[in-house]
Amino acid sequence: MAERLPQIAVAQLGSRRDYDVPVVLEQAGLLAHFFTDAYAGPGSWLGSVLTGFTPLLRWRGLKRLTERTAAIPSAKVTAFNRLLLPLLRAQYSSIPEQIGQHLRIADSFQRAVQRHGLEGAEALYCFDTAAAELFDYGRSQGLFCILEQCCPTRRSEIALLEENHRLWPGWEETPYHAGDLAPIIAREDREFVGADLILAPSQFVADSLKAAGVPPGKIAILPYGHDARNPGNRAFLKGEAEAGNEGLKILFVGGVGLRKGVPYLLQALQKLSPLPLRARFVGGLTIKKGYLQPYTGVAEFCGQVSRTEVAHFYQWADVFVLPSIYEGSAGVIYEALAAGLPVITTPNAGSVVQDGVEGFIVPIRDSEALSQRIEQLARDRDLHRWMSQNALKRARDFSRARYGQRLVAAITSAYGATGW
Repeated sequence: MAERLPQIAVAQLGSRRDYDVPVVLEQAGLLAHFFTDAYAGPGSWLGSVLTGFTPLLRWRGLKRLTERTAAIPSAKVTAFNRLLLPLLRAQYSSIPEQIGQHLRIADSFQRAVQRHGLEGAEALYCFDTAAAELFDYGRSQGLFCILEQCCPTRRSEIALLEENHRLWPGWEETPYHAGDLAPIIAREDREFVGADLILAPSQFVADSLKAAGVPPGKIAILPYGHDARNPGNRAFLKGEAEAGNEGLKILFVGGVGLRKGVPYLLQALQKLSPLPLRARFVGGLTIKKGYLQPYTGVAEFCGQVSRTEVAHFYQWADVFVLPSIYEGSAGVIYEALAAGLPVITTPNAGSVVQDGVEGFIVPIRDSEALSQRIEQLARDRDLHRWMSQNALKRARDFSRARYGQRLVAAITSAYGATGW
Protein backbone atom coordinates (compact mmCIF):
# COMPACT_ATOMS: atom_id res chain seq x y z
CA MET A 1 0.00 0.00 0.00
CA ALA A 2 1.44 3.39 -1.01
CA GLU A 3 2.26 5.91 1.72
CA ARG A 4 -0.38 8.58 2.11
CA LEU A 5 0.71 12.05 0.98
CA PRO A 6 -0.29 15.01 3.18
CA GLN A 7 -1.29 18.43 1.87
CA ILE A 8 1.24 20.87 3.30
CA ALA A 9 1.09 24.58 4.10
CA VAL A 10 4.50 26.29 3.91
CA ALA A 11 5.19 29.42 5.97
CA GLN A 12 8.45 31.04 4.89
CA LEU A 13 9.96 34.44 5.61
CA GLY A 14 12.27 35.55 2.81
CA SER A 15 13.14 33.73 -0.41
CA ARG A 16 15.33 30.99 1.02
CA ARG A 17 17.02 29.06 -1.79
CA ASP A 18 14.73 30.65 -4.38
CA TYR A 19 11.61 29.11 -2.78
CA ASP A 20 12.84 25.55 -3.32
CA VAL A 21 10.54 24.05 -0.68
CA PRO A 22 7.14 25.37 -1.84
CA VAL A 23 8.09 24.84 -5.50
CA VAL A 24 9.08 21.21 -4.88
CA LEU A 25 5.91 20.53 -2.93
CA GLU A 26 3.77 22.14 -5.63
CA GLN A 27 5.42 19.99 -8.30
CA ALA A 28 4.77 16.90 -6.17
CA GLY A 29 1.09 17.83 -5.69
CA LEU A 30 1.59 18.34 -1.94
CA LEU A 31 1.34 22.13 -1.57
CA ALA A 32 -1.87 23.26 0.10
CA HIS A 33 -0.81 26.90 0.40
CA PHE A 34 2.29 29.09 0.55
CA PHE A 35 2.59 31.98 3.02
CA THR A 36 5.43 34.48 2.81
CA ASP A 37 6.31 38.14 3.28
CA ALA A 38 7.62 40.25 0.38
CA TYR A 39 6.65 38.47 -2.82
CA ALA A 40 6.51 39.82 -6.40
CA GLY A 41 4.91 36.88 -8.19
CA PRO A 42 2.08 37.18 -10.76
CA GLY A 43 -0.99 38.87 -9.33
CA SER A 44 0.80 40.16 -6.25
CA TRP A 45 0.46 43.74 -5.07
CA LEU A 46 4.24 44.13 -4.80
CA GLY A 47 4.84 42.75 -8.28
CA SER A 48 2.34 45.20 -9.75
CA VAL A 49 3.98 48.15 -8.02
CA LEU A 50 7.50 47.20 -9.09
CA THR A 51 6.57 46.59 -12.72
CA GLY A 52 4.33 49.67 -12.88
CA PHE A 53 6.93 52.07 -11.49
CA THR A 54 10.18 51.02 -13.13
CA PRO A 55 12.16 54.05 -11.78
CA LEU A 56 11.95 52.38 -8.37
CA LEU A 57 14.20 49.62 -9.68
CA ARG A 58 17.17 51.97 -9.67
CA TRP A 59 17.40 51.14 -5.98
CA ARG A 60 19.30 47.89 -5.72
CA GLY A 61 17.25 46.59 -2.79
CA LEU A 62 13.97 47.04 -4.65
CA LYS A 63 15.38 45.54 -7.84
CA ARG A 64 16.26 42.39 -5.93
CA LEU A 65 12.65 42.15 -4.79
CA THR A 66 11.60 41.49 -8.39
CA GLU A 67 13.37 38.12 -8.06
CA ARG A 68 11.02 37.12 -5.23
CA THR A 69 8.75 35.02 -7.37
CA ALA A 70 8.27 31.31 -7.96
CA ALA A 71 6.46 28.80 -10.18
CA ILE A 72 3.46 28.52 -7.86
CA PRO A 73 -0.16 29.29 -8.85
CA SER A 74 -1.09 32.72 -7.52
CA ALA A 75 -4.23 31.28 -5.89
CA LYS A 76 -1.97 29.26 -3.61
CA VAL A 77 0.15 32.21 -2.48
CA THR A 78 -0.61 34.63 0.35
CA ALA A 79 2.01 37.35 0.78
CA PHE A 80 2.01 39.73 3.74
CA ASN A 81 3.93 42.44 1.92
CA ARG A 82 3.37 44.99 4.67
CA LEU A 83 6.06 43.16 6.66
CA LEU A 84 8.54 44.55 4.17
CA LEU A 85 8.16 48.10 5.51
CA PRO A 86 9.98 47.56 8.85
CA LEU A 87 12.86 45.95 6.95
CA LEU A 88 13.19 48.90 4.55
CA ARG A 89 13.31 51.33 7.48
CA ALA A 90 15.57 49.18 9.64
CA GLN A 91 18.89 50.58 10.83
CA TYR A 92 20.53 48.42 13.46
CA SER A 93 23.13 49.73 15.89
CA SER A 94 23.60 46.37 17.61
CA ILE A 95 23.01 42.63 17.28
CA PRO A 96 20.35 42.65 20.06
CA GLU A 97 18.39 45.27 18.08
CA GLN A 98 18.61 43.13 14.94
CA ILE A 99 17.50 40.01 16.83
CA GLY A 100 14.59 41.89 18.39
CA GLN A 101 13.43 43.17 15.00
CA HIS A 102 13.67 39.69 13.46
CA LEU A 103 11.59 38.17 16.25
CA ARG A 104 8.97 40.94 16.03
CA ILE A 105 8.58 40.40 12.29
CA ALA A 106 8.47 36.61 12.78
CA ASP A 107 5.73 37.02 15.39
CA SER A 108 3.71 39.33 13.14
CA PHE A 109 4.07 36.86 10.28
CA GLN A 110 2.92 33.91 12.38
CA ARG A 111 -0.11 35.80 13.67
CA ALA A 112 -1.02 36.83 10.11
CA VAL A 113 -0.88 33.21 8.96
CA GLN A 114 -3.12 32.13 11.84
CA ARG A 115 -5.68 34.83 11.07
CA HIS A 116 -5.77 33.69 7.45
CA GLY A 117 -6.12 29.98 8.25
CA LEU A 118 -4.18 27.08 6.76
CA GLU A 119 -6.36 26.34 3.72
CA GLY A 120 -7.26 22.77 4.69
CA ALA A 121 -3.65 21.66 5.14
CA GLU A 122 -2.82 18.43 6.96
CA ALA A 123 0.80 19.39 7.64
CA LEU A 124 2.69 22.61 8.30
CA TYR A 125 6.25 23.34 7.12
CA CYS A 126 8.14 26.20 8.84
CA PHE A 127 11.70 27.45 9.22
CA ASP A 128 13.79 27.93 12.35
CA THR A 129 13.08 30.97 14.58
CA ALA A 130 9.76 31.67 12.80
CA ALA A 131 7.78 28.56 13.75
CA ALA A 132 7.05 28.33 17.48
CA GLU A 133 3.61 30.00 17.55
CA LEU A 134 2.56 28.43 14.27
CA PHE A 135 3.41 24.99 15.62
CA ASP A 136 1.26 25.66 18.69
CA TYR A 137 -1.56 26.64 16.35
CA GLY A 138 -0.97 23.76 13.95
CA ARG A 139 -0.92 21.13 16.66
CA SER A 140 -4.17 22.52 18.07
CA GLN A 141 -5.63 21.85 14.60
CA GLY A 142 -4.21 18.32 14.51
CA LEU A 143 -1.53 19.12 11.92
CA PHE A 144 1.81 17.35 11.42
CA CYS A 145 4.54 19.96 12.03
CA ILE A 146 7.80 20.06 10.05
CA LEU A 147 10.72 22.30 10.98
CA GLU A 148 13.66 23.09 8.68
CA GLN A 149 16.62 23.85 10.94
CA CYS A 150 18.86 25.66 8.49
CA CYS A 151 21.85 26.11 10.80
CA PRO A 152 23.27 24.50 13.94
CA THR A 153 21.57 25.47 17.18
CA ARG A 154 22.43 28.86 18.63
CA ARG A 155 23.74 27.15 21.76
CA SER A 156 26.44 25.50 19.68
CA GLU A 157 27.07 28.77 17.83
CA ILE A 158 27.83 30.61 21.07
CA ALA A 159 30.46 28.10 22.15
CA LEU A 160 32.23 28.07 18.78
CA LEU A 161 32.21 31.80 18.13
CA GLU A 162 33.29 32.74 21.63
CA GLU A 163 36.27 30.40 21.21
CA ASN A 164 37.11 32.09 17.90
CA HIS A 165 37.31 35.50 19.55
CA ARG A 166 39.43 34.13 22.37
CA LEU A 167 41.92 32.60 19.91
CA TRP A 168 42.06 35.68 17.63
CA PRO A 169 41.61 38.66 19.97
CA GLY A 170 41.00 41.96 18.24
CA TRP A 171 40.66 40.53 14.71
CA GLU A 172 36.92 41.23 14.66
CA GLU A 173 34.52 43.31 16.66
CA THR A 174 32.64 40.96 18.98
CA PRO A 175 29.24 40.75 17.24
CA TYR A 176 27.31 39.91 20.41
CA HIS A 177 27.49 38.46 23.88
CA ALA A 178 26.03 35.09 24.83
CA GLY A 179 23.05 36.72 26.55
CA ASP A 180 22.04 38.46 23.33
CA LEU A 181 21.03 35.12 21.82
CA ALA A 182 18.83 34.09 24.76
CA PRO A 183 15.54 35.05 22.99
CA ILE A 184 16.55 33.05 19.89
CA ILE A 185 17.53 30.03 22.00
CA ALA A 186 14.20 30.14 23.85
CA ARG A 187 12.39 30.28 20.49
CA GLU A 188 14.40 27.33 19.18
CA ASP A 189 13.63 25.23 22.25
CA ARG A 190 9.88 25.74 21.72
CA GLU A 191 10.21 24.81 18.05
CA PHE A 192 12.13 21.62 18.80
CA VAL A 193 9.34 20.50 21.13
CA GLY A 194 6.55 21.48 18.74
CA ALA A 195 8.00 19.83 15.64
CA ASP A 196 7.11 16.26 14.66
CA LEU A 197 9.94 16.18 12.09
CA ILE A 198 13.10 18.31 11.98
CA LEU A 199 15.01 18.47 8.70
CA ALA A 200 18.74 19.13 9.11
CA PRO A 201 20.88 19.92 6.04
CA SER A 202 23.96 18.18 7.44
CA GLN A 203 25.29 15.81 10.08
CA PHE A 204 26.82 18.81 11.85
CA VAL A 205 23.39 20.38 12.29
CA ALA A 206 21.87 17.05 13.33
CA ASP A 207 24.57 16.61 15.99
CA SER A 208 23.87 20.08 17.38
CA LEU A 209 20.16 19.20 17.62
CA LYS A 210 20.93 16.01 19.52
CA ALA A 211 23.22 17.95 21.86
CA ALA A 212 20.26 20.28 22.54
CA GLY A 213 18.17 17.29 23.64
CA VAL A 214 16.17 16.67 20.45
CA PRO A 215 15.26 12.96 20.17
CA PRO A 216 17.21 11.43 17.23
CA GLY A 217 13.99 9.89 15.89
CA LYS A 218 12.68 13.40 15.12
CA ILE A 219 15.66 14.30 12.93
CA ALA A 220 16.20 13.58 9.24
CA ILE A 221 19.33 14.72 7.39
CA LEU A 222 18.43 16.36 4.08
CA PRO A 223 21.24 18.12 2.14
CA TYR A 224 20.26 20.90 -0.22
CA GLY A 225 20.39 20.89 -4.00
CA HIS A 226 22.07 23.05 -6.61
CA ASP A 227 21.35 22.94 -10.32
CA ALA A 228 24.29 24.11 -12.44
CA ARG A 229 22.13 23.84 -15.56
CA ASN A 230 19.61 26.33 -14.26
CA PRO A 231 19.75 29.27 -16.75
CA GLY A 232 20.69 31.59 -13.90
CA ASN A 233 23.70 29.45 -13.08
CA ARG A 234 25.13 28.57 -16.49
CA ALA A 235 28.38 30.31 -15.70
CA PHE A 236 29.10 27.72 -13.01
CA LEU A 237 29.59 25.02 -15.64
CA LYS A 238 33.25 24.20 -15.96
CA GLY A 239 35.32 21.65 -17.78
CA GLU A 240 38.52 20.03 -16.61
CA ALA A 241 40.74 22.42 -14.67
CA GLU A 242 44.12 23.19 -16.20
CA ALA A 243 47.20 24.55 -14.50
CA GLY A 244 48.54 27.75 -15.97
CA ASN A 245 51.58 29.90 -15.28
CA GLU A 246 49.95 31.13 -12.09
CA GLY A 247 50.25 27.71 -10.47
CA LEU A 248 47.37 26.37 -8.39
CA LYS A 249 44.54 28.90 -8.15
CA ILE A 250 42.75 28.78 -4.80
CA LEU A 251 39.30 30.28 -4.21
CA PHE A 252 37.47 31.18 -1.01
CA VAL A 253 33.91 32.57 -1.20
CA GLY A 254 32.07 33.83 1.87
CA GLY A 255 32.34 36.36 4.67
CA VAL A 256 36.05 36.94 5.24
CA GLY A 257 35.93 36.43 8.99
CA LEU A 258 36.60 34.19 11.95
CA ARG A 259 33.45 32.11 11.52
CA LYS A 260 34.70 30.88 8.13
CA GLY A 261 38.13 29.95 9.52
CA VAL A 262 39.93 32.54 7.40
CA PRO A 263 42.98 33.00 9.68
CA TYR A 264 43.83 29.31 9.37
CA LEU A 265 43.71 29.43 5.58
CA LEU A 266 45.93 32.52 5.61
CA GLN A 267 48.44 30.72 7.84
CA ALA A 268 48.37 27.73 5.48
CA LEU A 269 49.04 29.96 2.48
CA GLN A 270 52.00 31.57 4.20
CA LYS A 271 53.50 28.13 4.85
CA LEU A 272 53.10 27.32 1.16
CA SER A 273 54.45 30.63 -0.18
CA PRO A 274 57.46 29.00 -1.94
CA LEU A 275 55.01 27.11 -4.18
CA PRO A 276 53.47 28.83 -7.25
CA LEU A 277 50.00 29.62 -5.85
CA ARG A 278 47.37 32.32 -6.17
CA ALA A 279 44.53 32.75 -3.69
CA ARG A 280 41.48 34.95 -3.98
CA PHE A 281 39.07 35.71 -1.14
CA VAL A 282 35.66 36.80 -2.43
CA GLY A 283 33.28 38.29 0.13
CA GLY A 284 32.79 41.12 2.56
CA LEU A 285 35.36 41.68 5.28
CA THR A 286 34.56 41.30 8.97
CA ILE A 287 38.23 40.94 9.95
CA LYS A 288 39.87 44.32 10.47
CA LYS A 289 42.02 45.27 7.50
CA GLY A 290 45.13 45.78 9.60
CA TYR A 291 45.19 42.10 10.53
CA LEU A 292 45.03 41.08 6.85
CA GLN A 293 47.91 43.31 5.76
CA PRO A 294 50.68 40.73 6.53
CA TYR A 295 48.98 38.27 4.15
CA THR A 296 48.58 40.46 1.07
CA GLY A 297 51.61 38.76 -0.48
CA VAL A 298 49.81 35.39 -0.54
CA ALA A 299 46.15 36.44 -0.81
CA GLU A 300 44.04 38.83 -2.86
CA PHE A 301 40.95 40.23 -1.10
CA CYS A 302 38.34 40.92 -3.77
CA GLY A 303 35.46 42.17 -1.63
CA GLN A 304 31.77 41.48 -2.16
CA VAL A 305 30.71 40.88 -5.76
CA SER A 306 27.54 40.14 -7.70
CA ARG A 307 26.30 36.63 -8.50
CA THR A 308 27.51 36.94 -12.09
CA GLU A 309 30.98 37.97 -10.94
CA VAL A 310 31.15 35.09 -8.44
CA ALA A 311 30.54 32.69 -11.31
CA HIS A 312 33.64 34.04 -13.07
CA PHE A 313 35.72 33.36 -9.96
CA TYR A 314 34.58 29.72 -9.95
CA GLN A 315 35.69 29.47 -13.57
CA TRP A 316 39.06 31.00 -12.72
CA ALA A 317 39.83 28.66 -9.80
CA ASP A 318 41.45 25.21 -9.58
CA VAL A 319 40.57 24.44 -5.94
CA PHE A 320 37.92 25.70 -3.53
CA VAL A 321 38.78 26.02 0.17
CA LEU A 322 36.28 26.75 2.96
CA PRO A 323 37.68 26.00 6.45
CA SER A 324 34.45 26.98 8.25
CA ILE A 325 33.97 26.72 11.99
CA TYR A 326 30.18 26.97 11.86
CA GLU A 327 27.72 26.38 8.97
CA GLY A 328 24.44 24.65 8.25
CA SER A 329 25.33 23.37 4.78
CA ALA A 330 27.39 25.91 2.86
CA GLY A 331 25.75 26.69 -0.49
CA VAL A 332 29.05 27.80 -1.97
CA ILE A 333 30.35 24.25 -1.74
CA TYR A 334 27.48 22.93 -3.87
CA GLU A 335 28.38 25.65 -6.38
CA ALA A 336 32.08 24.76 -6.29
CA LEU A 337 31.33 21.08 -6.95
CA ALA A 338 29.08 22.06 -9.86
CA ALA A 339 32.01 24.06 -11.23
CA GLY A 340 34.21 20.96 -11.11
CA LEU A 341 36.41 22.21 -8.27
CA PRO A 342 37.98 19.86 -5.73
CA VAL A 343 36.97 21.16 -2.30
CA ILE A 344 38.97 21.35 0.92
CA THR A 345 36.68 21.98 3.87
CA THR A 346 35.82 20.96 7.45
CA PRO A 347 33.12 18.76 9.04
CA ASN A 348 31.57 21.98 10.39
CA ALA A 349 30.82 23.27 6.89
CA GLY A 350 28.01 20.72 6.57
CA SER A 351 29.07 19.77 3.06
CA VAL A 352 28.38 16.69 0.91
CA VAL A 353 32.08 16.36 0.03
CA GLN A 354 33.47 12.85 0.57
CA ASP A 355 36.97 12.88 2.06
CA GLY A 356 39.51 11.74 -0.51
CA VAL A 357 36.99 11.62 -3.36
CA GLU A 358 35.83 15.14 -4.35
CA GLY A 359 38.34 16.80 -2.08
CA PHE A 360 39.42 16.62 1.53
CA ILE A 361 37.82 17.09 4.94
CA VAL A 362 40.23 18.56 7.49
CA PRO A 363 39.72 19.37 11.19
CA ILE A 364 38.61 22.87 12.11
CA ARG A 365 41.33 25.32 13.18
CA ASP A 366 44.12 23.26 11.58
CA SER A 367 46.33 25.33 9.27
CA GLU A 368 48.85 22.49 8.97
CA ALA A 369 46.23 20.08 7.59
CA LEU A 370 45.04 22.76 5.17
CA SER A 371 48.55 23.41 3.87
CA GLN A 372 49.23 19.69 3.43
CA ARG A 373 46.08 19.12 1.37
CA ILE A 374 46.59 22.23 -0.77
CA GLU A 375 50.18 21.18 -1.45
CA GLN A 376 49.02 17.66 -2.35
CA LEU A 377 46.68 19.02 -5.02
CA ALA A 378 49.28 21.49 -6.26
CA ARG A 379 51.89 18.77 -6.81
CA ASP A 380 49.67 15.90 -7.99
CA ARG A 381 47.83 17.06 -11.10
CA ASP A 382 46.48 13.57 -11.80
CA LEU A 383 44.83 13.57 -8.37
CA HIS A 384 43.50 17.06 -9.02
CA ARG A 385 42.04 15.99 -12.38
CA TRP A 386 40.41 12.88 -10.84
CA MET A 387 38.88 14.89 -7.98
CA SER A 388 37.61 17.52 -10.42
CA GLN A 389 35.77 14.84 -12.39
CA ASN A 390 34.37 13.43 -9.14
CA ALA A 391 33.19 16.89 -8.09
CA LEU A 392 31.06 17.21 -11.23
CA LYS A 393 29.54 13.76 -10.60
CA ARG A 394 28.82 14.59 -6.97
CA ALA A 395 27.11 17.82 -7.97
CA ARG A 396 24.71 15.82 -10.16
CA ASP A 397 23.81 13.69 -7.13
CA PHE A 398 22.75 16.87 -5.36
CA SER A 399 20.83 18.63 -8.09
CA ARG A 400 17.64 20.49 -7.25
CA ALA A 401 15.63 17.65 -8.78
CA ARG A 402 17.29 15.09 -6.49
CA TYR A 403 16.76 17.41 -3.54
CA GLY A 404 13.05 17.52 -4.35
CA GLN A 405 12.82 13.73 -4.43
CA ARG A 406 14.60 13.44 -1.07
CA LEU A 407 12.44 16.14 0.51
CA VAL A 408 9.19 14.47 -0.51
CA ALA A 409 10.47 11.05 0.58
CA ALA A 410 11.57 12.35 4.00
CA ILE A 411 8.22 14.02 4.69
CA THR A 412 6.00 11.20 3.48
CA SER A 413 8.08 8.58 5.32
CA ALA A 414 7.93 10.46 8.63
CA TYR A 415 4.25 11.31 8.18
CA GLY A 416 3.39 7.67 7.58
CA ALA A 417 5.62 6.35 10.37
CA THR A 418 3.97 8.53 12.99
CA GLY A 419 0.52 7.26 12.06
CA TRP A 420 -0.96 10.62 11.04
